[in-house]
Amino acid sequence: MNIKQFEFFDKLLALSVLLLTGAIIVNKLYFPKSSLAVFNLILSMVPFIYVIIKSKNMKLYKGNSNLILYLIIIVRIITSVFSYINLNGQMILEQICYDISLIIFIIAFVSIDLSKSANYKFKYFPKTIVIMALLYCIYNISVNISNLFLFTDIKYRYLISFSSFFTNKNLFGEFLMLAIFSLEFAKNNNKSKVFYFLLKTFFVINMFLTLSRNAILCFCIFELLLMIIRKQYKKAFVLITIVLIVYGLNIYNVRNLFVNYILRADSLTSGRDSIWKMCYEYFLHRPILGYGELYISNIINGLTGVTSMHSWYFKILLNGGLINLVCYLFLIGSIVIQTFRKLKRNKSHFDIIFSCIISLLVYGVFEEINLFEFGLISIIMTMYFCFIPKIYGSGGENVE
Repeated sequence: MNIKQFEFFDKLLALSVLLLTGAIIVNKLYFPKSSLAVFNLILSMVPFIYVIIKSKNMKLYKGNSNLILYLIIIVRIITSVFSYINLNGQMILEQICYDISLIIFIIAFVSIDLSKSANYKFKYFPKTIVIMALLYCIYNISVNISNLFLFTDIKYRYLISFSSFFTNKNLFGEFLMLAIFSLEFAKNNNKSKVFYFLLKTFFVINMFLTLSRNAILCFCIFELLLMIIRKQYKKAFVLITIVLIVYGLNIYNVRNLFVNYILRADSLTSGRDSIWKMCYEYFLHRPILGYGELYISNIINGLTGVTSMHSWYFKILLNGGLINLVCYLFLIGSIVIQTFRKLKRNKSHFDIIFSCIISLLVYGVFEEINLFEFGLISIIMTMYFCFIPKIYGSGGENVE
């Protein structure tokens, strides 16, 4: 792929983000009980189908890394049989969408051509995410303007929904977390640092209004790593001092909010420990290949009332068993090692990429990461976790 083709890929990604964020609005306002799986799949996969069509090089890393990626596909196809047998109607269609999404993502990831001319830095994709996040935040504030002053009053906290157009506040918090990652990429391509600082502040305020603690934790890790890598120790010291003063003096009831609604000292795991225990017990019954994507999700939902396992690692393990987990760990390890090497060589943007990947790996302990799945969040995560490290890492060089 040459520079023009990468730029077109960038524009297709931006268009997908634009349409998918619009689909979320339409779904919530007009079709709240309908599944837009096929529509979201098409919008998500068009950019990556373009990559497959335009790419000629089928090598990712040296050795047998490609075999590991293909094994992930094989495991998915085998385990999906369990889902197809035990599902019906709309659920089967959704399982097919999940399977197609994973296959296309991985084939695009493997086949993407990093020729010597491919020294492209994405600009349309991160900027579109930032623009849509800004619109979502403006809407979030406008519809909750009358409740802003009740935010610090604990007895009203759960009566307020700072979730914008998303179905719940955790999804909105997750989207804002990814928007802040995107903002760092967009900022590096623009000289208006003050504007981006104000924009970031606005995103952070909205994120804290959601009180989505895992998104907040991921953001804090991301920022801390960036400061350490960039040797911004004074900035880190000032921020930590301000936080300690606000917390110590309990300004605006911040300490009580943190303990009761972010840390949630009365129930630190919010029931996750019982879900994880259940996941472990099911793993023991089928440890090698697991249960399949939606089949095990339905089982967990029937027993707990929630579809999420609240851990990406348990999700991988139960979807495809130990074989699946080993494959993903190999993939994760390869990406982290390659990213760290590029960071040590001061490759452009790799301070952002490394901080993003490490913070997401921590986030995956407590929440599911949508990697190789269709939809808005999945596209962003898959790009920042897999595609961008690979593309930026080429830097016009031969692939290692």
